[in-house]
Amino acid sequence: MRQPYIINAQSLNNIIQQLDVGKAAGPDGLPAEALQLGGPKIGYLLALVFNCCFVHVFLKDQLMDVLMIPVVKNKCGNMLQTRITRDLSL
Repeated sequence: MRQPYIINAQSLNNIIQQLDVGKAAGPDGLPAEALQLGGPKIGYLLALVFNCCFVHVFLKDQLMDVLMIPVVKNKCGNMLQTRITRDLSL
C-alpha cells in the first residue's frame, strides 16, 4: 500500500509567506494577506485539512474549481493560432 503524501505545516507556512500580496483573491475569496495574517497556526490547520483529504482520498468539488483565462503571448502575431496564447489559471 502506498504511503499518503504528507504536507508539513512549516513548509506550508513558508509557502504562505511567499504569496504575492495585493493580488485578487481566487474562487475561495481568500486574499493572500488573510492567509499571511493568520500566523503560524494557519499553516498547521491547513496542513491538517490537506493531510486528512489525502489520507481519506477525498477532495470537495470546490477545491478543484479553477478559472482558465487565455493570455496572449505575442500581440503582434496571428491571433487565430493556438500557440500564441498560454493559459492562466485562477
